[in-house]
Amino acid sequence: AAAIIAAGCHNNNNTSGFGIAWVTLSDTPGDFTSYTVNVDSVTLTGKVNGVITAVATVETVDFTKLKNFSELWSSASIPNDTYTAATIVLDYTSANIAVMVNGAPVKATVVDTTGAAVTTQTITVTLDPANPLVIVPTYASTSAQRLAIDLNLAASNVVNTGVSPPTVTIKPFMTVATSAPDTKPVRVRGPLINSSVGVGTYTVYVRPFFDEVNSLGSLSIFNDANTVYTIDGTTYVGAAGLTVLSQTSAGTTMTAAYTTFQPTATLNASVTAGKFNST
Repeated sequence: AAAIIAAGCHNNNNTSGFGIAWVTLSDTPGDFTSYTVNVDSVTLTGKVNGVITAVATVETVDFTKLKNFSELWSSASIPNDTYTAATIVLDYTSANIAVMVNGAPVKATVVDTTGAAVTTQTITVTLDPANPLVIVPTYASTSAQRLAIDLNLAASNVVNTGVSPPTVTIKPFMTVATSAPDTKPVRVRGPLINSSVGVGTYTVYVRPFFDEVNSLGSLSIFNDANTVYTIDGTTYVGAAGLTVLSQTSAGTTMTAAYTTFQPTATLNASVTAGKFNST
């Protein structure tokens, strides 16, 4: 991800044929105290390459925790192409969905629109034709695009608290866009790779949600004089915090940052990439 900076230093017509899509996941709130399902995969449909897999690592997600922020799910390397649709697979087989009944959270029975038990649900979203996901043949992550996925809990579920246990009838409704429909901060979680105090960045492997094993790409996070750090219970501001972070152990230091996504121009004037600034 540090190649965002390095890319402008030289010219080279050779490209890998791949670019990067930063995939974030969020929700629009509903009446739930827990909405935990497995998110299995994201595939994209390109004009040239057809269907490709962008993310295939299964993650357990409690969508009720994503109402105030988005989570960076993956920094995915995908072939250069113009992508017109995205398909997301949700697995409700072991879902933990709870609603409030008489002031207390109660686990609900999850069914589909026919009343049957739910397993996997496949949701295909056609991207806005005026704003498809364009991964262009540029150097490294200068072609990086954000793909913002949002599950609308209120529109996706019908809750019946008149039976015991309550039932939740699901029909997932999602939006997918190359720019987020909100201004939520983006949470970036993962083990530290390295720090660059002089440049004002640190780099992590992306390890989202409750994951303790996988690393879904890497990302450099930009910091400034107002960035607040809490490291081992002590709070720092600005360069002092980044300095302390740089002295911790790479690989064993787990970080979680709340960031803003700042769009930036790329070598291709028709495409906007971006960077993540920590707060």
